Amino acid sequence: MTQKWLKPPDRSLNKIFLHLSSKQSTMASTPTRTICVFCGSTDPSSPEYFEQAEELGRAFLANNFALVYGGGTLGLMGVLARTIHEGGGSVTGIIPEPLYEFSGTGFGKVERVKDMHTKKARFNELVRVLSGYIVYDVAD
Repeated sequence: MTQKWLKPPDRSLNKIFLHLSSKQSTMASTPTRTICVFCGSTDPSSPEYFEQAEELGRAFLANNFALVYGGGTLGLMGVLARTIHEGGGSVTGIIPEPLYEFSGTGFGKVERVKDMHTKKARFNELVRVLSGYIVYDVAD
């Protein structure tokens, strides 16, 4: 089955980050919020998706947000995690054991779990404990 990519999203994520960061009075040395992003490991057809993933990573760094993500190094999730990790931000990857060998070791702290169901449960657990937000893709 061939995946169809929709038009890249508008820059509305910046509005979300501006809203969240307006609630912070100072930048702390530890992340002020944790946001879970569930995105793809395949390469999209448009380079604009990669640019937006990097832009999102820079927004995480600028606002001192921590990332919880799918744990891989490929596709959009890899670009997002690498941008944050290389910028000195906090990154936690949750990856199912069967995908670990295929995807690589990830960025930041990587937790291996049994399967996708356990991965999503761990996302929810981590973000709830860390008082963060979860952004799932529409197909979930």
